[in-house]
Amino acid sequence: MFGLGIVSHELIIILLTERWAEAADLLRWLCIAGAFLSVSTVFINLLVSHGRSDIYMWGSIALSVLMLPGMVAAAYYGIGAMTVVYVIIHFIETGLWFWFVRRETGLTVANMVSDLSPYLLLSLALAAVTLAIASPIASIYVRFTVKVVMMSTGYCITLWAFRSKVFLESVNFLFKRRK
Repeated sequence: MFGLGIVSHELIIILLTERWAEAADLLRWLCIAGAFLSVSTVFINLLVSHGRSDIYMWGSIALSVLMLPGMVAAAYYGIGAMTVVYVIIHFIETGLWFWFVRRETGLTVANMVSDLSPYLLLSLALAAVTLAIASPIASIYVRFTVKVVMMSTGYCITLWAFRSKVFLESVNFLFKRRK
């Protein structure tokens, strides 16, 4: 999600023209929510795999009930405020699902941080380096291309170097399909 957030300005201008440039900020906020959403999905899958789909159902209902008044209240301030409220609620959602997973499985904050922090720190470092190198580039098309290539290549190389099981399984699957 950091990669999409980094190229959001260029992507919006290239696809939708300069007129929609302000939408890039909204897309950046949605990328933050997307990062939390992927973690929440793992927690939800853990709950369901432990036979606790009832928790998923009631948690989803509660989050929907929370989202509706949040959106109505933020609507007065505009789409930017609504987007921020959406991100905040997804952050709360991640905490809620973690609390239930911890209760059901014993997963600790330390376990979660040790599993997620290498990838989070890697993404942030790659994003910082990519922005530092690509931001001065004047051509929007070249800047967009450099950002996409740097983020995707850097992330893939690092996942390969760390021997990420999901990454290696995906690569093996892709190469087996081509034979």
